[in-house]
Amino acid sequence: MKIYKEVIFMSTILIKNGTLIDGSGSKRYLADILIENEK
Repeated sequence: MKIYKEVIFMSTILIKNGTLIDGSGSKRYLADILIENEK
């Protein structure tokens, strides 16, 4: 689970820096991951 959380953290940084190529798709995907992680 530690690796899973690190991936989410890294993805969040990429979104904040605006370096993701597919911003909208990646944000949607990240949001889904975060929602699932909250359950």
